[in-house]
Amino acid sequence: MDFPVNKGKQKGKKAVNPEELLEVPDGWKEPGISKEQNPHGMVSESSFATLFPKYREAYINECWPLVKKTLADHNIKAELDLVEGSMTVRTTKKTWDPYIIVKARDLLKLLARSVPYEQAVRVLEDETACDIIKIGSLTRNKERFVKRRQRLIGPNGSTLKAIEILTDCYVLVQGNTVSALGPYKGLREVRKIVEDTMKNIHPIYNIKTLMIKKELAKDPELRNENWERFLPKFKSKNISKRKQPKKKKIKKPYTPFPPPQPESKVDKELASGEYFLKPHQKKAKIQQEKKEKQLKAVQKSQEKRAKAFVAPKEESAPPKKKQRVTEDVNVEELKKKIKKSQVSIVLSVVYCDLFSALCKLQDLLREEEKLQLSLVRYIRSVEESGQDIPEEITRFFESLKTKRQNIGDGTRYIEHPVNDFHLLYRFVVDWQSMFNNIWCQDCEETEAAKDFNFTVQLVSKRLGLWPSTYDLEGASNALLRLWRVYKLDLDDFIDGRILNYTADQPLSTEEVLAVTSYADATKDDYSEMKWLEALYRRLTTQGGKANNTPEVVRVGRKLAASYYKSGFPKKAILTLEPFQSLGNRGINRDVAFYQSSVSTTDRAPVTAPPPKDPVYEALCRENQKTPLEMSKLRCFLRKTAIPYYRAKEEVANYEPRISLFHDVISPSLIDLLKSVASKGFSRSTVFLEESGPNGEVTYGKLDNVRISQTSWIGTDEYPQLTKLENTIKLITGLSAEYRTFRSHSEKFQVLNYGVGGMYTVHYDYMNYMVGVPSNPSDSEDIRTSGDRVATWMFYLNDVKAGGATVFPEAKARVPVVKGGAAFWYNVKLNGAVDPRTLHGGCPVLVGSKWVSNKWIREEGQMARRLCGLTEDAVEDLPTS
Repeated sequence: MDFPVNKGKQKGKKAVNPEELLEVPDGWKEPGISKEQNPHGMVSESSFATLFPKYREAYINECWPLVKKTLADHNIKAELDLVEGSMTVRTTKKTWDPYIIVKARDLLKLLARSVPYEQAVRVLEDETACDIIKIGSLTRNKERFVKRRQRLIGPNGSTLKAIEILTDCYVLVQGNTVSALGPYKGLREVRKIVEDTMKNIHPIYNIKTLMIKKELAKDPELRNENWERFLPKFKSKNISKRKQPKKKKIKKPYTPFPPPQPESKVDKELASGEYFLKPHQKKAKIQQEKKEKQLKAVQKSQEKRAKAFVAPKEESAPPKKKQRVTEDVNVEELKKKIKKSQVSIVLSVVYCDLFSALCKLQDLLREEEKLQLSLVRYIRSVEESGQDIPEEITRFFESLKTKRQNIGDGTRYIEHPVNDFHLLYRFVVDWQSMFNNIWCQDCEETEAAKDFNFTVQLVSKRLGLWPSTYDLEGASNALLRLWRVYKLDLDDFIDGRILNYTADQPLSTEEVLAVTSYADATKDDYSEMKWLEALYRRLTTQGGKANNTPEVVRVGRKLAASYYKSGFPKKAILTLEPFQSLGNRGINRDVAFYQSSVSTTDRAPVTAPPPKDPVYEALCRENQKTPLEMSKLRCFLRKTAIPYYRAKEEVANYEPRISLFHDVISPSLIDLLKSVASKGFSRSTVFLEESGPNGEVTYGKLDNVRISQTSWIGTDEYPQLTKLENTIKLITGLSAEYRTFRSHSEKFQVLNYGVGGMYTVHYDYMNYMVGVPSNPSDSEDIRTSGDRVATWMFYLNDVKAGGATVFPEAKARVPVVKGGAAFWYNVKLNGAVDPRTLHGGCPVLVGSKWVSNKWIREEGQMARRLCGLTEDAVEDLPTS
């Protein structure tokens, strides 16, 4: 059989006859070198040095004695320089194996690339080698590189494990390199799999091929045959991701004749007879067609709205099961149930949230003083009767007395969010625990307990509600929001320090754990981990505090669990290491569990999740306009309809025009709005149109994007507020008159923001038309008043920090100034809505925020705000 001569670079060489090749017998191994073959050692010295990263310093320093001992057996000297961060190996005069220095160099390379010592030391064996595969330059796109590298590892490392089993190699994926350790044949397969994976060939293809080859090698008959016919052949498919057009053009058959001439406008009018109509008849026909089209649209919208008033089909109630009446009655159990129900009456009050309005928290603080006085009377009565007071009640009373000694009237106390959290936590947790101690099932019903119960009943009735876990969760969310939006120093924040304002008490360990529990419940792993880190740092750095107290151990275990949940089992193990000497079974069990989940790959450091609206949060922290843009803004006295009255206008933005008018509301009217609104507050809702479970349309929704409470006040009930409507009309030229039908404006909306209260970015316009009924939830006075043309917002008090009104699209920021008012148009001169008026209320950092909105409707503005002559016309407003 003739064999052709090789082409290309091998041209000119003789062909090789396969029959002349030697066959390697099974089990043959290459003979090694012994000391007897080189008794005189090496003539010259050889050395290799390798750098290692900083994070490997601790591990290498720990295992270096083992490295030196292992290399000393081969007469290789090893040195470690922690200052330079390098490892060096060199031969000695006693070294008899000339290749061992290369093996020692490979050992250092593997140790520097995070390979454990137990695996790396195998490279010194004769049949074992290593291969460092650089994958960083195989893919330029970073995201694509990370995905393909993760594909090589597989879910829970399953793909990497399969590769190790099939190639008999140890494989470690670390950063931009892949370290492989094993026999030469296996290393060749590993390199092929890694390079193919980075070329977007899934490793499962190569794994399948290796599995087939492994099975074929077991058959002695097939061992020396060609296996190509057994191996799968995978074809790469480049599927185009280009979007296909919805309507595909069908190619018409070719014809030598030109296409028919299309009909002109005159031909169409002649065919329909419209050509012979007079101009006024044509105009009347067009108007008639428009009316018919509008009538169909109105009928369609009326049918849609009428569906909301169709009563749903009621299903018949299932028959009630008759309860069996037993003659045997346990009197003692019945007494306990009655007593328990009487206690629950105290706490089962009307459900409503308190955290969304600081004015309600101030009432809660005032009522807590009455509970404190009643508790003093209860303790004195119990002591006079000679009975023992439970230790929990005494401890709570002393703690309460310490926390309330510097409160005063409560205004300053309530303005700090940490103090608000203290108050809600006391009512939800501490007072509840104290109630359970006084009214336990086995406790005697004394006169002191009855008197205290009566006070609690009065407080509950006066408040009309009792704080619940919903309030505590809302306050926890507020603290997380303030820390995230304003980028506060977490250690200072937990200690109650915000800018120049300090809370009466720092957050306790239990209070911080309540915040982290909320973060855990809402899947906010990053916040949970950071808050636990700050708490653990505070506990372990307090003066004289032992690191093995039950409190520190508890927080440490929670922090370790948070690390594990975030994908950092190594950090979890390091956190629990100081507590392993305590002999706690739970801690040892946790460490063992985390060790079983440790991966050889180091995770990247965790970073904060990106904000939902970065521009909004940046504006909340500070102004984002450039110095040049700020220099163009002006403050001036704006002319009004009364020649001798000028309005103090501060321009915050020109396009669109956003202004702040100073001193436009008197202190007496501010007090009137506050006092009236406080009596009728309810949780603020977000306007959303949704479908109910039975298909009905519902409007308005409670949502965490708006933390405040609202009250509506009209001039029909309080005529004194007509002065404010006249002020708006005088400055803006728009009619702000409130009417009971087709009103020119809405009632005054008064809002009080709660703990960390805010309103995320939103629009004020609603795309309503004048004369067309809006959603059924609107009152009759504004249902046909059209869209919100403009917004006028009074600021009823000063805020110490935060709470500004920001416009992300315009990069404008309006601070809160008592007695001032912000004003902007929501609709352009051409009648289209202006999306640049997207705005939001920043979270209140320190202080209380009161505002009052006056939305001016389209009704009544026809002759006051004329349409522009062109589509892109802008407001002709004064600039100085």
